[in-house]
Amino acid sequence: MFYLEPISKKFFWESFYNLSLRTDKVDRDVFDLANEDRKRNDVLSRYYTNEFSFHRLGTSVRYAHKGINLSVGLAGQEFRLKGRFASDQTSATFTPVDRTYFAWVPNAYLNYDLKNNRFLSINYSVSVRQPSTRDLQPVIDNSNPRYIREGNPNLLPQLSHNLGGNFRLFNPANFTNLFINLNYAYNINQIVFNQTVDTLLITRTKPTNISGGSNVGSYLGFGFPLKKTKIT
Repeated sequence: MFYLEPISKKFFWESFYNLSLRTDKVDRDVFDLANEDRKRNDVLSRYYTNEFSFHRLGTSVRYAHKGINLSVGLAGQEFRLKGRFASDQTSATFTPVDRTYFAWVPNAYLNYDLKNNRFLSINYSVSVRQPSTRDLQPVIDNSNPRYIREGNPNLLPQLSHNLGGNFRLFNPANFTNLFINLNYAYNINQIVFNQTVDTLLITRTKPTNISGGSNVGSYLGFGFPLKKTKIT
């Protein structure tokens, strides 16, 4: 849901609300075969249900005048994971997974028309990655004996500060174009998967949070005609 209200000829007030609902259900039965007899393996079998909800409410102020488009805003978003799991759906006892995450998410962007088919844009945003239900479940999954996976119920959501910039140029006289992109991200409580390999070459992995961690990327593109209006 999105609402736009003009404040003046140059300023606009924007508000929005996002809602997402999802339900997951997994019923995995694993059996051991011995002399053509099947016996249920309660260690590898798993049943769980999960309800996921996402709410995001925010507002921003936008300025637009003479090729400048500037917006600054703030939103609050909440993730809710509510589920339960056991070795079988008929189990008398289920282990609950009930987590709620809330974060403030600022955002800002600037688009500037430099004239003569030149454009500059700068943006800043905060993104939140919530742990999956599988990562939160304190269950050892050894369905692959060479790669054993275990969940971590103490995982925190990953928060990323993202800063990016773009410059575009197009020359209609000679049909050349130039595109430059640079982006940077700094992570808080980054979710990574620790892995250990024992002497039998069995890998064990478990998700965990680490402090810090950053990503830097760039892209440069240039195009020109090899034969005017036919090949580039």
